Amino acid sequence: MHKLYDQVTSSNQRFGTFKLIVTSFFLLICLLTSSCRYNRFYPSDFTFSVEHVQALDLEEDGYWLSSNQDEIELSYTVAALNAQNQVVHGPKRRHYGPEIFSYRGQISYGYDDLALDVPAKGKVYFSVRLIENDDWSSVLNSIDNAQTIVEVAELASRRRRGTSSLAARALKATARRLNWAGLILTVVDIFDTNDQLLGVCAVLDQEELEHLMEVRHFREKLKGFGSNWGDRYDYDVLIALEVQRRLSGEIRERAKALSPNVILGVSPFRIDSDLNEFWSKSPDRLLERSANSDDDYNFSDGLYNGHFSANLGLAVTPAFRLNKRYAFGKFYLHTGYSQTPYRLDFKQDIFLSSSYFQNSTGSSADLSVGAVTLSLRQYNAALLLKLHSRRISWDIGGGMQYQQGFTRFNNVKVGNPNASFIYDEQSNVLEEDFLPFAFTKLGFGSFKRNKGYTLNFGLTAFKPSFSPNQNYGIFTSANEGLTNMLVPLSNPKWQLGYSFGLDVFF
Repeated sequence: MHKLYDQVTSSNQRFGTFKLIVTSFFLLICLLTSSCRYNRFYPSDFTFSVEHVQALDLEEDGYWLSSNQDEIELSYTVAALNAQNQVVHGPKRRHYGPEIFSYRGQISYGYDDLALDVPAKGKVYFSVRLIENDDWSSVLNSIDNAQTIVEVAELASRRRRGTSSLAARALKATARRLNWAGLILTVVDIFDTNDQLLGVCAVLDQEELEHLMEVRHFREKLKGFGSNWGDRYDYDVLIALEVQRRLSGEIRERAKALSPNVILGVSPFRIDSDLNEFWSKSPDRLLERSANSDDDYNFSDGLYNGHFSANLGLAVTPAFRLNKRYAFGKFYLHTGYSQTPYRLDFKQDIFLSSSYFQNSTGSSADLSVGAVTLSLRQYNAALLLKLHSRRISWDIGGGMQYQQGFTRFNNVKVGNPNASFIYDEQSNVLEEDFLPFAFTKLGFGSFKRNKGYTLNFGLTAFKPSFSPNQNYGIFTSANEGLTNMLVPLSNPKWQLGYSFGLDVFF
C-alpha cells in the first residue's frame, strides 16, 4: 500500500509540473503577441540637386583636329516608385547644354533641383548623364522612360540580393556597389556610343531612405573618367540628396517576411553523458578501447555511433524587431525526434525477468550476453524562441517529451537446453510518461529575408526519471523486487547532450 501511494504521488507531481510549464508558455505567448509592435513606414520628401560640374581633364585637348574645348550636355532624372517597382511620381528631368569647357579645372554652376514625394515603403530612382556632344544638332534622346526605370529598379534590387550583373533593356549596364557614408548603394553604370563621359543610375529603397533621413543633407561626387581616341578625360559631378520624413500617410505593418516561418533541422553528430551508474554513453565507433588495456584503442567499424536527432519548427507569432538594422525574434512551435544509444556496464551479475524466456523447467536459464544496448527514443513538443541577425542565430526552448526504450542483446547464449530467449527487440521497456526538457542552440550561417541556413552547436538537458516496464526488468539480484537498474525511478542528475547539425529556413 505504501509503495502504491508513492507512485500516485509521483504521478501527481509530474502532472503538476507539466501543467505549470504549459501555463507559463501560454502566458509567454500572450505577452509576446500583445507586445509585438507594428513597424511604421513613412512617406518622405526627396530632393535631388547637381551643385556643380568640374572638368579636371578635357576630352578634346590632345588628339589631332580636336577643338581644345568640350561641348557638354548634362541631364538628370528622378522618379518615385512603390514597393512593387511601379512608377508613381515622375519621371522629372532637367537638361543643360551644350556648355563649353575650355580649360582644366573649369567649374559650372546653376542647376535646378528636382523634388518629388516618395510613398511609404517606396523607392527613389535617379540618374545622371554627362555627354560631350560634337554635332550641336540635337539633344540626347532620353533613356529614362518608365519601363527603363522599372528595369533598373529591379536590377538594383536583384543586385542587393547577391545576383551578378544584369543588363536592362536598351542599356549596356553593369551593377556595382558603393559605400557612401555607411550607405551601401547599388549603382548601375550606363555605357553608350555617343561620347558619354558619365552615366549612372541608382535606386534607393526604404532602408536606404531611412538612413538618409538621419543625415538629412548628403553630398557625393560622381566620377566620369576614361579615354576617347587616345585622349583621356576626367569630370566630377557633385550631387546632393536630401530626404525629410512626412508623418502623415504612414504604413503600419508587422515584420513577417524578414524572419523565417519554417525551420527544418538535423543533428547527426551528438555527444551525451552517461545515463546513470549502469548505463554509459555509446562508444565512438571509429576508435574503441582495447579489452586488454585501458590505454590502448583499436579501430572500430565506422564513424556513426547511432546518435541522431531531427526537428521541425512552425512560426506561431509575428516577428518582432530587436534593433533598427537586421535583428529579429520570433516564437515557433517546435517538434522533434532524437535517438540516443547507451551500453550496459557489466560491473556485476545481472538477472532478467521471466518475460525474456520460454522455460519449461523453471530452473535458471544461465544466460550469457556479449553486449546489451539501450536505444532511447524521444518525441518532443516545445516552444522555441529564435533570435537572429544576418549571420548568427540563438535558439532557446523547452517543453515536454515522450520517451521509449528498446534494448538489444548481442551474442546471446542460453546454457539451459530447456530454455530459449524469446525477447522481441521492438518491445518498449518503458511505461508511457512525459518528462520536461530544455535546449539551447547557437548557429552561424546566412539569412536573406526569410530564407537561410545555419551550422549549429546545441545543448539539450532532461532529467532521466522513467517509469519502468516490469515485464522487461534487468535486475542486480535474482529477487526481482530489488533494484531495477535499467530505468531508475529517479535520478537527481540532469542528462546533458551536445549536438552539431544543420538548420535550413524558409
